[in-house]
Amino acid sequence: TPEQVTLLTNLACERGDFELADLIRAGVYTGARQAELRKLKVRDVDFRPQQPVIHIGGTPDSVTKAKNYRQVGINDKIVEMLQRRMHGKDAMDLVFGEVWYNRQIINRHFNKVRDKAIRLDPYIDESYVFHTLRHTYGTWQIAAGAPLMHVKAAMGHKRVETTERYVHNTQDAVLSTANNI
Repeated sequence: TPEQVTLLTNLACERGDFELADLIRAGVYTGARQAELRKLKVRDVDFRPQQPVIHIGGTPDSVTKAKNYRQVGINDKIVEMLQRRMHGKDAMDLVFGEVWYNRQIINRHFNKVRDKAIRLDPYIDESYVFHTLRHTYGTWQIAAGAPLMHVKAAMGHKRVETTERYVHNTQDAVLSTANNI
C-alpha cells in the first residue's frame, strides 16, 4: 500500500539510510528490477517536458533480464529525487552510485528496514523483499486503470500471462466498476 511504502522510506530515513529511501521510491514508482536500478545511468533518464521517461535496456552495457528495451514514464513523486541524484554527474555515471551496485548491500539494508516495519505493520512480513516493490508498481498501475498491455510493456514482460499476476480483485475495484456496464 502507499502507507507501507511511506513506512519503509521513513524507516530508512530514520536510520540515516537516505540512499535506500531513494532506491525504494525508484523501485516502486518505476517497476524497475533491482539490477536495472543498479545499472541505471544518468543518460538513461530523459526529462523532456512532453514525455519524461527512463530508458531501460537497449544498450550493450544496460541490458534487461528479458534482453529488451523499454521506456518507463517518470512519476512526479520521483522527479526531484532523480534530479538531485543526477546533479553534477556525467552521462555515464550511475544514478545510484557505485556503493549500491552490489545487490547484497541493497538486500541487507532493505531487510533491516523491512524487519523494523514488520513490528509496526501486521501486514508486512518476511516475504516482503526489494522485488516486492516491482510487484507493487504493477498492481498499482492496473488498479489505476492502465491497460494490461501498457503495464506489460512498461514492466518488460514477454508474455501477458506474467503481467496478469498483478490483477487483483479488490473490493474497491469491484465497487468502482459496478457502473461501468
